[in-house]
Amino acid sequence: LIGDRLHDEELRVIQSGEDEALFIVRDISDRKQLELELQASEATLNRILDNVNAAISSFRVYANRDFEYEYWSAGCEQLFGYPLEAYADKHFWLSQVHPDDLGQMILPLFEDFFAERDATVEYRFWHPDGFMRWFSSSYTSRKIADDCWIVTTINYDVTDLKRAQVQFQRRTIELENLSHQAPCGYCSFNEQLQITQENDTTLRMLG
Repeated sequence: LIGDRLHDEELRVIQSGEDEALFIVRDISDRKQLELELQASEATLNRILDNVNAAISSFRVYANRDFEYEYWSAGCEQLFGYPLEAYADKHFWLSQVHPDDLGQMILPLFEDFFAERDATVEYRFWHPDGFMRWFSSSYTSRKIADDCWIVTTINYDVTDLKRAQVQFQRRTIELENLSHQAPCGYCSFNEQLQITQENDTTLRMLG
């Protein structure tokens, strides 16, 4: 440290009758300042990601379909329900995905990764509370070497939305069944005044 600047010192001793020392001093103040700024920016970004109501992760994918995780946000523990230490086993997350969805939704994503295509899938995932939950995951991929891609994924719990959709569909079916059993005629029309739906009573009335 000279004054308020950091220096990297390299010492080389030359033998020439009497000992001589040559000091080469290289100023690295700007580089050290940049490193500190980058560390501060990374810490800020991690705090932001950890407070987002989503599970964010990144991993490397290789041409042979092997993969290595690089990052799990704190939201992963909150949404998926497992401690971050569990993901030290890179196959752990995959093992919690419903087998049907693993084969039909998750594994085919490798083709999107290799093509650097954005993709979004919905799948069922075993939560440690013993219930199956629905998640929606969006993936982005970027090639960083001849046989390597970096993939980032943002995951949301959509269980409540799925339950609402199921309830809506069930209610719609119930209403349709009631309309078919109604003692009075019922039918609906489109803008061209064409019948789009009618119940059994209407059919009997119209012959």
